[in-house]
Amino acid sequence: MAKPRPERVIKELLEVAVKTGKDRASLFSEYIRYHYKATGCLQPNCDARDFYAALDEYLKSKKINIK
Repeated sequence: MAKPRPERVIKELLEVAVKTGKDRASLFSEYIRYHYKATGCLQPNCDARDFYAALDEYLKSKKINIK
């Protein structure tokens, strides 16, 4: 299995998804929705593994806990 590549995630869209206040399980879907709104492309250049690795880094750096 390949390593996650969090650098593929657009940090600004990740922040917007986190600000929705939804639970962790829903955030990747939110990210995809915001990615589509921003780019018009339904397929982000990352997968869930990449997204959750980036999310963990972001939450750790901001000292945020979500369920």
